[in-house]
Amino acid sequence: MNVNLMSKRAPKKNQKGFTLIELIVVVVILGILFFLTVSALGGGTNSANAAAVRSMSNELGRAVGFLNVNLGTGIDTSTSNPISASGDDMMDVIVKGRASVAAAYQARFDQLNMRPLQGKIVVNGANFTMMNYDVGFTMTSCPSNRVCVEFGRVPNEVFREVASKEGVAYSDTANTAGETLRWTAPTGGLRTITMLIYP
Repeated sequence: MNVNLMSKRAPKKNQKGFTLIELIVVVVILGILFFLTVSALGGGTNSANAAAVRSMSNELGRAVGFLNVNLGTGIDTSTSNPISASGDDMMDVIVKGRASVAAAYQARFDQLNMRPLQGKIVVNGANFTMMNYDVGFTMTSCPSNRVCVEFGRVPNEVFREVASKEGVAYSDTANTAGETLRWTAPTGGLRTITMLIYP
């Protein structure tokens, strides 16, 4: 008798789509993946900026060395280098090119077919920037056999990446005697770093 009652129950409908719990689980997983991706990309940006700082330092150091070898002007990057026109320094020569070369060196400079770095480094009056960082040469405490490339307004995260790639233990206190990397104490999350490059 009960057998007939069992058979009269409504058949189960085929379920289509997702349940609410399944949708919540998917949204949570997507949120976690999004968070991890954003975190990884942020670190990737710092790493890329650090690589750009290191690469530009080496490029500027090689340019000074190239000019010294081919023109015999020395690696002095100040305005007292004979290759630079009056009031200009080696940064002007390397970034702006012939217009910043002293007349006595222009013909020999032209023979080198050296392309200026304008475009990689932006000129704004007497200032030079790469990305958002001020860039220039410094002679302050720079060893005589090195080219010292200084970057200003470098975020601490980028500085830490540079230091890590250089194999230098970093700190929040200034380092003015490093062999490959020097830096100032941070101000507002930014600092000035100096890369010491063999030309």
